[in-house]
Amino acid sequence: MYGHVIESYPDIFLSGNDALFLHGKCHLKNACKEKAHLYKIDVRKLFQKESNSIEETMTQEQRQMSSLETLYAKFFNLCLKWKKEMKDKVQNCKEAVIDTCEKMFSEVREDFYKLKKEIEFLRLQLEESQQQHQQQLQQQQQQHQQQLQQQLDEMQDMKQQIQALEQLTNKGMAETIVLTNNAVERNLTSRYMAQESTTQHASRRMMPEKDKKTLTNNLSTLCTDMNPTGLLILLEEHEIFANCDIQEIKAAATPFERNACLIHKLQTRSSKGLPLFIQALRDTKQEALADLLEGNRQESQGKQEDIMILPQSAEPMPDLSTVKVMVTGASGFLGLHCVKTLLDTGYSVRGTVRSVSNAQKVQPVKDVDKYGRLELMEADLKQPNSWKAAVKGVDYILHVASPFPPPGTVDDSIITTAVEGVLHVFKAAAASDSTVKRIVLTSSVVAIAEGHKYDPKQVLTEKDWTDVTSSHTGSYEKSKTLAERAAWDFVRDNKGHQFELAVVNPGFIVGPLLSAVEGGTSATIITRFLLNQMPAVPRLNMPCIDVRDCAMAHVRAMTAPEAAGHRHICANQPSYWMTDLATDLAAEFRPLGYPVPTRQIPQMVACFLGIFMKDAKAVAPRINQIISLDNSRLRTVLGMTDLTPQKKSVIDMAH
Repeated sequence: MYGHVIESYPDIFLSGNDALFLHGKCHLKNACKEKAHLYKIDVRKLFQKESNSIEETMTQEQRQMSSLETLYAKFFNLCLKWKKEMKDKVQNCKEAVIDTCEKMFSEVREDFYKLKKEIEFLRLQLEESQQQHQQQLQQQQQQHQQQLQQQLDEMQDMKQQIQALEQLTNKGMAETIVLTNNAVERNLTSRYMAQESTTQHASRRMMPEKDKKTLTNNLSTLCTDMNPTGLLILLEEHEIFANCDIQEIKAAATPFERNACLIHKLQTRSSKGLPLFIQALRDTKQEALADLLEGNRQESQGKQEDIMILPQSAEPMPDLSTVKVMVTGASGFLGLHCVKTLLDTGYSVRGTVRSVSNAQKVQPVKDVDKYGRLELMEADLKQPNSWKAAVKGVDYILHVASPFPPPGTVDDSIITTAVEGVLHVFKAAAASDSTVKRIVLTSSVVAIAEGHKYDPKQVLTEKDWTDVTSSHTGSYEKSKTLAERAAWDFVRDNKGHQFELAVVNPGFIVGPLLSAVEGGTSATIITRFLLNQMPAVPRLNMPCIDVRDCAMAHVRAMTAPEAAGHRHICANQPSYWMTDLATDLAAEFRPLGYPVPTRQIPQMVACFLGIFMKDAKAVAPRINQIISLDNSRLRTVLGMTDLTPQKKSVIDMAH
């Protein structure tokens, strides 16, 4: 409080030294204040300068921010523009897709409406035709019964006339009797042929066992008393030959000497009785007639569909019953026909099945054995130990068994089963104690023709193989291809084996069924046609083969020397269009009341249905594609020059 006063008046309150000190202090303080004021001014200037610099920097940043905001605004506007354009494009695409789908669904809907109308029309026609057909059948049955009774009466009268004429036979009347017999024979033959055509689809008459035994025991009397053609009808209708032992035939041989024309006719229609009669003639010292009949039999064998052509030789024919052939998958569609063909040719057969206790599958195999030369054994493709006993003592093997999945399914497990099944059979056949001379492997055309780039001019041969890496190659095609390759690899890599290998590559197998259980895919397709379970027919090209021809091809590949070490395409050419198959079935079965479809399904619709249906997806890529195959080895090496027409095979299977 008083410091300020003292500082203002130092001389009054302080001494001289103190005043001087105080004065210096004040001077120093003023100097400091002045200096501080100058520093303050400098600081203000510096602050002002820095402030101006900061303001200038902020101004520049504001300008940059303004520029960025402008760019952002432009970019945002551009994004909005792009968004609008993309939205418009998406909307346009959406509308185009919707229009296309609506158009496609409209076409499909129209097609189905048309099909529905056609089906309704066909249903009405079917009901009408069924009524007419039932009436016609009743009338035909009545007429047929009357005709049969009339023919039987006429035949009985003719038999009595012939007996009367034969009682009057002498040297002077021989020529007259021969002329009379010829006239009667022509009359009976014409009636017999008319009867055959009338009863084409009827079941074969079966003679009661009692009457058959009576006729069998009186063959000599029949041969003596009956006209040759009448006896021909009787023997062929009731298959008496199949029930005669050699002693009965020897007793009947002498009367047959004058009926050589009968023997000649019999051998052109049945292979069961003539060889026994020829042997009986030789046993009774009738060598001339036996040689004549033997020559006629060999000459006509080429005309028979169910007898293998054998080379003529002066040596006696070998006893084929001592040759044993094993057939794997004997209860299957093809396997059963192979068993029948082998038995009819004279071989002994060992058939393998997965279970001999399955009567439903085993009984049809037993039914084809009319000779007592068939045995059945259990063997499974998945069980390697089951094959050693199965191949013991056999001379040949027809390896027909192979797994088969439903169409359009993907089941790669069948590939392993097929390949391992081949190896199990081949290893058993290659054992040191094996007697197997040759194996005939059933492969397939699908081991040749699948997975290739489509070329309508390409003709596939045995040198071609299916591409198992293709996305269009299914599980079944892979299994057949890899199983066959495994067979060839085994033969190549195991030089110590003693057997040869021949391969048959059949197409789509059709033909008559010998079992109600095993019909394969072909029977399923035919059934779907007959029951109208297919609203429309895809135009697929199918290389087909009759099951009887296929079985015979296996038998010939078993013994033909040139067949060893080769593949053999087994299919008719040109291939069969499924649309033609439907047309042939319709022509045969629509009059009988079956609504077989014939409308062709468009490829676009098939491709569309393939999105939802596995079956359609499997066949859609193959529509309208021609499959051409070279079957020259089938014709030249195996001698299959007269293949069953594909139409006949399909009709026989449907019946």
